Amino acid sequence: MGVWVITGGGGGSTELFGVKRPVFTVTTAEKGPLWLRVVAEGRAGHGSVPHNDNPLDRLVRALGKLQEWERTPQLSPVLEEYFGRLERAGIYSGGTSLKQLEQTAASDVRVRALLTNTISATTATAGMKHNVIPGRAEATIDCRLLPGVDPASFEAELTRVIDDPKVRLERVFAGASDTSSHDTELFATIESVVRELVEDAVVTPGVTAGFTDSRVFRNQGVVAYGFSGGLTSPSLARTVHGHNERMTLDSFRLSCQMIYEVTRRMCEAG
Repeated sequence: MGVWVITGGGGGSTELFGVKRPVFTVTTAEKGPLWLRVVAEGRAGHGSVPHNDNPLDRLVRALGKLQEWERTPQLSPVLEEYFGRLERAGIYSGGTSLKQLEQTAASDVRVRALLTNTISATTATAGMKHNVIPGRAEATIDCRLLPGVDPASFEAELTRVIDDPKVRLERVFAGASDTSSHDTELFATIESVVRELVEDAVVTPGVTAGFTDSRVFRNQGVVAYGFSGGLTSPSLARTVHGHNERMTLDSFRLSCQMIYEVTRRMCEAG
């Protein structure tokens, strides 16, 4: 019996690109997390006497440079397959070349996240009193790197872009993983089950902008997919990690049914 892994990170959507047709994405690759602390140090002082060594000013400039930095989009084989299947199904019509996808990404944050290494500022801390210039300021940034991008190389690029000897990066967490092939018995089984249970469904391999436990297994040579089996509307999908994250009971039941049936068939196949 082969070793297979199914984790979170994939699932079904009732609508994509404005087309109402169920699409189930089985994630065969994921972006790698690179969590960094951006630390600026300088000279503390009284707020009534500004100077050029204010660490908070340095931090603001550093974060501004990172947000303005234009990063080159990349089209991986997994995304070529993803957009190709959606185009053939009549769901995506914007063209599948990198240039055409860049045009789509200009107005679609999800597509932009799939094509580029992203940076999100998530926290910032500095100072203790309104009239005191702090001696230290720091922020955290959440970088998500495309499959195959080396975290150390990207971190070096960030340092180059910031270009300030008094601002340093401290690594909090990093992860990366290989890509699992979609030409497998497990993928074929998932595809078969989905099409039996959901009428007119499209199944495609894809990349998740988040990260899951799949990366650990993939790096050990194990085929690992993200697949939940649920079917969610775009409005509910936007609640993920929000204050009102939820799913419908119908989606939960479908998820249980899908995972059970896929597992049963794979076990029967030995």
